[in-house]
Formats: sequence, structure tokens, C-alpha cells
Amino acid sequence: RRGLEELGLEERKHLQEWILANPEVLGPGTLVITSEFDRWQAADGAPVADRLDILAIDSDGRLVVVELKRGTSPHTVHMQAINYAAMVSRLTPQDVAELYAKSHPEVTTEAALETLTTKNLLSVDGIRRPRLILIASDFPPAVTAAVVWLNEQNVDITLIRFRAYQVNEQVMVSFTRLYPVPDVEEFTIGRRAELVKPLVEEGPPWDEDSLRRLASCANLATLAMLDLC
Repeated sequence: RRGLEELGLEERKHLQEWILANPEVLGPGTLVITSEFDRWQAADGAPVADRLDILAIDSDGRLVVVELKRGTSPHTVHMQAINYAAMVSRLTPQDVAELYAKSHPEVTTEAALETLTTKNLLSVDGIRRPRLILIASDFPPAVTAAVVWLNEQNVDITLIRFRAYQVNEQVMVSFTRLYPVPDVEEFTIGRRAELVKPLVEEGPPWDEDSLRRLASCANLATLAMLDLC
């Protein structure tokens, strides 16, 4: 295991780009709206020098505010994310469409607004109540305690922890949801439901010869999975 700083990797150039290329890290069906957005201003027109790492929309049509840290997060990272959520909540659907179109030049604002409101279910309510996601290599107890309390107050905030590993000349990174923890039902065993017999009997998707050919080009991890199969 290695730290990103130890590997010479940066928050914006590497960690952020990995997530932009793999938005499913933020949740199934998540679409990135923009990144590195810093065009904020106060009611009196004064510019506000804050830079939002990633703004996305989830499969339920809610905006997602994402704050990244290359190492262990500072004790106030959740307050930073709350500040961004407050600013994001004042956007309009038209604003969101314009941000998306600016980050995706091949799409017009009108087309983005149509897609976001119909396919991605963007709405004023989804903008007013954004979700918060904090991503770091570790979180101090002050952050985890605050996040648990915020969730108890119906603030939707998630902690995702990443781990970086050096494997020969490659760097591999895993992302794990640290909080909220999976539902307890995911760890239980219950009565198996009766399966409906298919009309057509199908064979296994992999035969022994296919597995042997796959094993010839596998690494230790995939060999272990093949053994389980």
C-alpha cells in the first residue's frame, strides 16, 4: 500500500481524473455535471474564492457535491462540503444545464436541459437538497462523528475511502464506502425464494475449456476467483 503523495500523484491531476473517468465510484447511474467550478459570487456581486471539486447528479435526480482529499481529510472537511452544498442549492435547472454544456462542448444548453430534466430527473427539489460525498484516504474521528450526526439530522452525506497500491510498475486504487455502512439485511441469510424453471434449459456461461484458456492469461487475483468458480 502506498500514499498518493508518496507515489508523486496529485489530487486534481490524478484522483479527480480517475473519478471523472469512473463516475460509478459516486454511485450507480451518477452523471458528472462539471468539475473545478469556481464562479461563485455573493448577493452583493462580490466574487467568492471557492472551488468545487466535482458536481454531479445521481440516478434520483439529486445534485451531488463531491469533495476530494489526497490524504487524510482535515477535521473540517465536512464543513467545507456543507458550504458548497449551500451554494449549489441556489442554482436553477438552467444553471445546471449551462454548467453541463460548458464542460461538454458537444452539447448545447438547450439539449442538456432537456436531457437532465427528462432522463436524469433534474428538478428544483433535487437541487435544493444536494447529496454530499467526501472522498479521502482516511477520515479522523472528528469527521466521522460529525457525519454520523449529520445523517441523523437527515443530511445525506457519504464517506468514501480510497486505497492506493503499487503492483509492480502499476498503481491500483480501490474505493470503499465507509459510511453509511451497508444495510444489515445485506449480511443476513433468509429463506431462499422458489425459482421459476426457465422454458429453455441453458448451459453454464463458461465451459471447462474456456476457463482453462482464461487461466492461462490470469494473474493471482483472477486465479483465486476462478478457483472459487
